[in-house]
Amino acid sequence: MNFAHNSFQLEEKRMSAKDNGNGKNVYLYVILIILGLFMLVWHVYLLGIVLPLIGVVRTAKYCKAVSARKLYQIPLFLVVAVLAAVPIGGSIIGTIRLNAKTNEPDTAMTTPTIQGEYQQQSQNVQNDMQIPVDIPKPRILEGYGDDVLSIVTPDYPFAFYITGNSDAKHFSVTTYNSAGEYGELLVNTTEAYSGFTIDPSYDVASIEVKASGAWKIELRSIYDTGSISADTSYSGYGDAVLLIKSYGTTAHISGNAGEHHFAVWTYGVGGDLLVNTTEVYNGTVLISGTPTLLVVKAVGEWSIQL
Repeated sequence: MNFAHNSFQLEEKRMSAKDNGNGKNVYLYVILIILGLFMLVWHVYLLGIVLPLIGVVRTAKYCKAVSARKLYQIPLFLVVAVLAAVPIGGSIIGTIRLNAKTNEPDTAMTTPTIQGEYQQQSQNVQNDMQIPVDIPKPRILEGYGDDVLSIVTPDYPFAFYITGNSDAKHFSVTTYNSAGEYGELLVNTTEAYSGFTIDPSYDVASIEVKASGAWKIELRSIYDTGSISADTSYSGYGDAVLLIKSYGTTAHISGNAGEHHFAVWTYGVGGDLLVNTTEVYNGTVLISGTPTLLVVKAVGEWSIQL
């Protein structure tokens, strides 16, 4: 009996020592579980899944191995630590999301500012521009057929008033600057032509004309091309250059019934392409910057109201 009792005590001590060793390893398993949860928080999904899985499996084996009366030796902080990791991880995620949201542009704050700028601009209507009494006389260039003309441009803003191609052949007029570089294609048509157009650079040293008949080119002051004012409607035909005497924030434009190329620009400080289409057009567009000229490229009738 003593031998059996002693053998039982030795076996119990051996199992107790083994349980204590495994109990120490539980701390490592808990660390693996917590570390894995934090890996999930930081989107390291492989480690976030593998580490907790190892910790749970090893802990389960330990729980199964110990005797029922030794279960109380499983560290209580195993449960506490796992439960604590969830709110800690949630807090970290919430902090990350809050920081990301803080760094996002606040569109709700910027939109009213833009609208406010447009509203303010609508109140800053340009005062009526006074047209000088003494307007320079046009400089006239005339010819027949193809030609290349060297010109001296006026020392004031000017536009080209061009007529020609009564036979409805191909007719084009191109400018070149003082460096001999291509400037602007002023006219390119197969119909009889009469209209105003500009080279916005005003750097024109020569003009190339492609024609099969008579033509005329006049260099006119922009004060001699027509004008448009706010709250008035201007109706025209074909290409035009209009001096903007006053303006608001929008322009109502209609025209291009024949569905040709139809374009409307503003030039000045912050000019813009208002319309560019090959279809019938009727719409309202914003006017930006401080425009001084309104340029129309059209075939047929059109109407503009600022």
